[in-house]
Amino acid sequence: MALKVSENKDKSKPYEDREIHSHRAVISFDKNGIPKVSKRNIRNSGSDKKKSKDLLDHFHEADITDDYMRAVSEYKKTFPSKQDVLEQTPDPAVKELIENGGDDTVFDRFDSQKPQCSFGLAGICCKICNMGPCKITPKSPRGICGADADLIAARNLLRAGAAGTAQHGQHAREVILNLKWAAEGKLDIPILGKEKLKAVAAKFGIKTERRSIKKIAKELAEILLDDLSRPEAGEYKTIKAMAPPERQKVWKNLDILPVSAYHEVFESYHNTGCGTDGDYRNVLKQFLRSGLAFTFTGVVGSNIATDALFGVGDRVTSKVNTGALKKGWVNVAVHGHYPLLVHEIVKLGRSKKYRELAEKYPGVTGSDIAN
Repeated sequence: MALKVSENKDKSKPYEDREIHSHRAVISFDKNGIPKVSKRNIRNSGSDKKKSKDLLDHFHEADITDDYMRAVSEYKKTFPSKQDVLEQTPDPAVKELIENGGDDTVFDRFDSQKPQCSFGLAGICCKICNMGPCKITPKSPRGICGADADLIAARNLLRAGAAGTAQHGQHAREVILNLKWAAEGKLDIPILGKEKLKAVAAKFGIKTERRSIKKIAKELAEILLDDLSRPEAGEYKTIKAMAPPERQKVWKNLDILPVSAYHEVFESYHNTGCGTDGDYRNVLKQFLRSGLAFTFTGVVGSNIATDALFGVGDRVTSKVNTGALKKGWVNVAVHGHYPLLVHEIVKLGRSKKYRELAEKYPGVTGSDIAN
């Protein structure tokens, strides 16, 4: 939610000493970039408290944007440079890689983007429709479509959250389908996490006695897929099985229980379209629905399927950074969201066939996979 203030007319005083007529608290940032309330809402105390019963409903079109632009300006001062990272990192491998890696790094590219757009950082730039882009300034407190700073910031937040739900939901979809296909025999991989599978299935009310692991796995996978893509309102079974009951009651009372991950992403982009939903409060409620779908499908659902397929992970000691690469070996670095793909690459890379293939090259003593 964007913040709005208007000042008194006395420009002779230093900015920080001027009296602020505010309908919202003024936010600033500390040296670590952590937001804090720097000025309390002066109309929400003493004799004025009754006059501002609900300050969020009390809106002045003429209120300006100076407070949050000033906060963003302070926030930008906390951004580290590449040199700051080099001087402050406790990891010598990171320092060596940044100094001697050759190619440009994320720190080089971050520095080259400075100064970053203050309107974008404040969340008050909108590119949703083709009439824009629009930005909120004292001269133009509303976008072309009529959206104010609150609505634009809420739309941007919701779209970013919905993108995360889609990205992690896609990961969940792949690993849940892998579990289903393994159970059906379409995928030739074992189901290793049998005990985890049975324990979770029991929470979902799935019968486990005198049933094969594959039948249990298939039924659980189908429930998880239903929560992923259900088109009509119904019980979100992963929330029912895995969330604390008191939280479920709160979410129901707030009317933020999701229909499915697919549905909430669709609804999020629909709600944030030009001329669709003009109430930032409603947009932020949809953000919470999308967040619950993200959590209970993109995180919990994918974790259930991953542990069922590959077993529950153990804590291990590993080599990291460039120390994971072996001199004189063919080193293959893999990274991604698909555990099955990585699992198969590791299995192939460590097989006798591929080790022998690597050793045919002069100076190579073997092959290894780094994740």
